[in-house]
Amino acid sequence: MLKESHYLVLVLCASFFCISSVYSEPVGEETDMSMDSIRSNIIKHSQEGQLFLEREQYGNAVSEFKIALQLNPSASLAAPLYNNLGVAFRESGEYLFAVASFQRAIRLTPSTELYYKNLVATYDRFGKLVKAYEGFGRTTKINPSDGEAWFLLGLINERVGRTQMARQAFKKCRQLEPNSLLAEAAKSHL
Repeated sequence: MLKESHYLVLVLCASFFCISSVYSEPVGEETDMSMDSIRSNIIKHSQEGQLFLEREQYGNAVSEFKIALQLNPSASLAAPLYNNLGVAFRESGEYLFAVASFQRAIRLTPSTELYYKNLVATYDRFGKLVKAYEGFGRTTKINPSDGEAWFLLGLINERVGRTQMARQAFKKCRQLEPNSLLAEAAKSHL
């Protein structure tokens, strides 16, 4: 059984590996590829990744999403690509890489509820929901104004059937960030 500190180190290492492998061979101004060509290739690899996901060929999907991210990791498509990469990793049993990918998608676009739901579903699927709950609970104690942590606590509580606790967490999220898209998502859970 892993100690919590060792578990955190593994998640951080997986996050670094996942993200650094995506950035290992950037393509951009130093090549002859035009921006339209790069954009076209990003979309092509993203679509191929989606097809592989639908066909349950998760290793191939991972490869396609990584290629799309290598072409231009700062493109507007990066967050959805990281989300899809996370789905492919999760379905192929690569829990740590899935978590790192969803966390990256959330950092890039913190207002997209789907990325949070996928993160929570991944914790649940790999038996880490209790640890995630404890971690986000500690986060809200250390930083009670972290609306994102409250939102995640709401999703976790909702997932395990603690309706009243979920509602309280979603209300706290809305109270902390009343004008955010995340608050709107929290409202839909009340």
